[in-house]
Amino acid sequence: MTSPRRLIASVALAILTATTMTWGAAAPAGAEPPVDPPQPWHLPLRLYADAPVHATLPAGARARAATAVGVSPSSGNQETRFLGTGTGFTPGSSVRITVTRPDGAAYAGSYPHTKTAAGDGSFTWSWIWGSGDPLGTYTYTATDVSGTVVHTTFTIASGTGPPPAPAGSQLMFDAASAPSLATMTAWLASPYRTVGVYVPVEPGTDDRHDKVQSNLTASWVADVTALGWHVLPIYLGVQAPEACQGHDFWHLSGTPATARTQGARAAAYAARSVAALGIATSIPVFYDMEPYGSGCSAPLQAFFDGWTTGLHGAGLRAGAYGTQITVMKDLAARLDDPTFHEPDAVWVATDSRTTTTTGFSAPPDGSFVGERANQFRLGVTRRYGGVSINIDESVINTGVLTGTPPTPMPTAATRALAAVTVTGQVTARWTGTAPPGATLTSYDVRTRVGTTRTRLGAWRVRSTLPSTTRSLAARVAPGRTWCLGVRAHDSVGRVSAWSAPVCSTRPVDDRALTARGWLRQKSAGADGHTLTSTGRRGVALRLTGVRSGRVAVVVRGATRNRLRVALGGRLLGTTPATRGTGRHVLWLPTRAARAGTLVLTTARTGAIRIDGVLAVASG
Repeated sequence: MTSPRRLIASVALAILTATTMTWGAAAPAGAEPPVDPPQPWHLPLRLYADAPVHATLPAGARARAATAVGVSPSSGNQETRFLGTGTGFTPGSSVRITVTRPDGAAYAGSYPHTKTAAGDGSFTWSWIWGSGDPLGTYTYTATDVSGTVVHTTFTIASGTGPPPAPAGSQLMFDAASAPSLATMTAWLASPYRTVGVYVPVEPGTDDRHDKVQSNLTASWVADVTALGWHVLPIYLGVQAPEACQGHDFWHLSGTPATARTQGARAAAYAARSVAALGIATSIPVFYDMEPYGSGCSAPLQAFFDGWTTGLHGAGLRAGAYGTQITVMKDLAARLDDPTFHEPDAVWVATDSRTTTTTGFSAPPDGSFVGERANQFRLGVTRRYGGVSINIDESVINTGVLTGTPPTPMPTAATRALAAVTVTGQVTARWTGTAPPGATLTSYDVRTRVGTTRTRLGAWRVRSTLPSTTRSLAARVAPGRTWCLGVRAHDSVGRVSAWSAPVCSTRPVDDRALTARGWLRQKSAGADGHTLTSTGRRGVALRLTGVRSGRVAVVVRGATRNRLRVALGGRLLGTTPATRGTGRHVLWLPTRAARAGTLVLTTARTGAIRIDGVLAVASG
């Protein structure tokens, strides 16, 4: 657990920085060790310090043309985070900051001695009382490069403990490990009445700090519930894709379709964990997604789509935990999308020190009404009934704890399908489950097809198959993309959602490419038993009328040459050299769908043998 900093310098602390930290051994690709690596309870607190929220900054300070600094609130206690602004300073300049203690002496602790004014002449700042600091009134002084000096004051009075919960909410705490029953009994003297617990996670994906949770049993849940506690389940499994999350976690896939499947799989395991513990189904299961960087919105959104639909299928409500600038921002971007299944409740990590559940930068007010929680304090030690625990503090709407669980539904999930088929023979497989008290009766199967010259066509329901049939074979013609999805029916008439689609593409044979300066040759092991080869520089292969979102080149054996690949006059990239025998599928960077002639031009001299090209139809 990282201790809170005395002073959080500015809103910029909310931005994820490139920090390298190592905990445990890195997970080998594709491996699932018998024991998951140990994890910290939290990442560094600066990753949770989102842009200041829940504070009403002085309207006068914002509106005044004159130079000014302001702070809100103007008085508080040892638990308060004071949020401030500066306005009317010279744009882009360095503003000198000094802080004076209540006794008139200069503050000797660590704090930013300069602030950079933005283009509108403003800056933001914040202050938290530090242990050992005197109580009383502090003076915050800002000096502009023009020589103008302005002041504001804030008063810190004695007082500890969490602020009270507003009407319609209650206080909650969570700890790295579920406390003992004796501790939960002693903490009836506390202001909290909900406890968050980290439920069992599927091995090979477990990112909890305490993976044993020795106190967390079904009898413990029953006993603390009888004492008057609400028990809120937290599932801490795979985290954001490694490209956006450099910490030593288990990571979800960067491919949205795979991430959605991982979300559904996590939901299935979480449902079993919650059922085994006997936790009330009225309370959502919250997925804990720790802070991450930019560039992974699509897989994160797909993951939470799978998480929500999976839990709903199990008759449980879904929750999402994360910061405003990561999880909540990505969820908010899809709230108006009818194809997206958002969670039932959100738990926003702010470390804001205030017990309100509105005013976040994301999700916007008006969404998740009455279904919100705010983790307003991270890593604080509290003592009640003679027992001390290091905890996180939250305020939670009572509606989160008393919601109506959805009706359990059957589920259907497709298994991974090879993205490329050279022979054209593919077999798609799937699985399904029925809710308690029902059995599966049948599956609907739908398919869609696209070519190098067309988008993927509309879905067509091919057939209804008995529940004992869980696969379908198909033949894919050269240059076509074939996709499949399934849904399940149960014995009481309920129908699952369509599964995430799986798709496979067959390359266009090399003979379909127009060639000048290339040699056609026979090859028994090649697709169509032919290859097109050259050792020259600057010679091209062309395929007209291509419309694609993703392109790859299929080569045979080692290549010393490279290909510059363009579609519709736009360069997609250059293929790498290859080593070894056999077939190599060389994917170009993903681009937005584009139409035109596909041109492959050799970039140097050296042997290269082309077996075909892949042009994956876009949706």
